[in-house]
Amino acid sequence: MTEHPEDGLRLLVAEWVERADEDLTIARVIAAQVPDASRGAGFHLQQAAEKYLKALLTLCGQQAPFVHDLEELRGLVGQLDPEFADSVGPLSRLNPFAVTARYPAPMGAPSLDEIHTLIALVQEVRSRALERIEAFLSPSGEIAAEDTQADTTDHANDESRPDGEGVE
Repeated sequence: MTEHPEDGLRLLVAEWVERADEDLTIARVIAAQVPDASRGAGFHLQQAAEKYLKALLTLCGQQAPFVHDLEELRGLVGQLDPEFADSVGPLSRLNPFAVTARYPAPMGAPSLDEIHTLIALVQEVRSRALERIEAFLSPSGEIAAEDTQADTTDHANDESRPDGEGVE
């Protein structure tokens, strides 16, 4: 079997998305089960958004830079895909969680409502990113299967649902 150059790119993009999905799942679990650890949830939300953006850069043949500023990454993606950059809400609200929130500092813990808002924002980033990635990766089924799994998970008892409709 001959390996095609796009296979390596496909695998790398799929790895970015898999790791981003892990971070989003961790943030949801923290919000639902350990709401006092909202800074931790914020950190994983920032990481998820960062990895979805880096997946898009990788998909476009760009080396993902070693930066954590989501607006900077969004700008880089926007140079390649302006429609994507315009389609997601402001990501700067997540930036403090990249570093500042992990260390003692005057930054207070975000409320659970704020975390739910940020979860919805990151889910929007995920959805928009996967719209672009799915067409490229669907022939191998790598992302399509994960996307189906992520979207069909029963969150009926999940208090971290962005619509706030968890069952108590």
